[in-house]
Amino acid sequence: MLAHLGQKYDKAIVLGLERITALMECLGNPQDRLPKTIHVAGTNGKGSTIAFLKAMCEADGLKVHAYTSPNLADFKERIVINGEKISDDYFCELLKRTDNVATKNNLLPSFFELVTAAAFLGFAESPADILLLETGLGGRLDATNIIKKPIAAVITSISLDHVAILGDSLKKISFEKAHILKRDSLGIIAKTSCPEIFTSYAAKVGAHLLFEGKDFSYEARGNKGFSYNGEDFPPPSLLGEHQYQNASLAITCARRALHLSDSAIRKGLASAVWPGRLQKLTSGALIDALPNKRWEIWIDGCHNEGAAKVVADFLPRFGDKPLFAVCGMLKSKDAHSFFRILAPFFDTVYTVPINDEHDAFSPTELADIITSVSGKTAKTMESTLSAIKQMPKETDARILICGSLYLLGEILKENH
Repeated sequence: MLAHLGQKYDKAIVLGLERITALMECLGNPQDRLPKTIHVAGTNGKGSTIAFLKAMCEADGLKVHAYTSPNLADFKERIVINGEKISDDYFCELLKRTDNVATKNNLLPSFFELVTAAAFLGFAESPADILLLETGLGGRLDATNIIKKPIAAVITSISLDHVAILGDSLKKISFEKAHILKRDSLGIIAKTSCPEIFTSYAAKVGAHLLFEGKDFSYEARGNKGFSYNGEDFPPPSLLGEHQYQNASLAITCARRALHLSDSAIRKGLASAVWPGRLQKLTSGALIDALPNKRWEIWIDGCHNEGAAKVVADFLPRFGDKPLFAVCGMLKSKDAHSFFRILAPFFDTVYTVPINDEHDAFSPTELADIITSVSGKTAKTMESTLSAIKQMPKETDARILICGSLYLLGEILKENH
């Protein structure tokens, strides 16, 4: 079904609200019948923030829908109905209904718009307390921005990404993100170099803002966790000090917009799950291919400059062993900036293709970029498994697989 629709509808990034508006009207405007909605935009940290919020809400006994993208191993990961990944049968039913309506009315939405419309239809038909809604790209012209009355909008960290579409400056990108703010809703904003963009737009639409550093703050406390507005919290379940910022955004939203109990917030921070973010693999085909049990494989979906800086802050704790990297990346990403930051941490980089992604760098292209920015010679490989088999076995080591969420999706499928 997905393959057929992927051929019928444009899978390229197509921004604009005209097509999704027309489609939703023909479907009866299900976006107007959604549960209380938290809309989340930003360059990095959206998925982790949603994972924290989902766990907090569920710990407080609430039923939660969620819409995120992209997926890792299974496309249905994008749509969560009452805490569970949408079923095959219901997903196919929603897609068929949405496709039939589009065809009957001579509409031609993009593939993402079609899936978003189907997801909204499912969310409207399935009772829940909260919908956690992630933007696909940007905010202003993203299909998810058809919603009118979210109770809160969360803006996570912003850095340069998708510059050809969103703009080549943080001001331009912030302008796009700011448009998910709505009248009478709460805006929770991560620390930004462009606060005036959000202040100006919030004044225009009548939204109330809470800024990190002004209205709430956090402080890392090493292995002891972090403090939020002076209150101590243990380390969250998701690794890396950057998760303290995402956790603080979630805490602020949980307290100020959702009014969750303190115990639920703490349970959610401790139990949140978000695969592919500084995740250690513990079993599977790739683990079986390692020389011994002292080797480790970690995966992270970092793919832009901001995420590279975050991972770079984490990697010094890996200094006790050689660190090999397996990397693949899409051509839409700034590979030069990415590897300028991360390459110095790696003993050797192995570049691999991302299968079924026509916009991915070839291993040779990516290796040339790595050499040009770091002076290191990267080794081209046909697959992650072949890279592991080529790694020197004289000493125990760690492997970090990174550069693309699409690559991680392949890895998780290959590993299991």
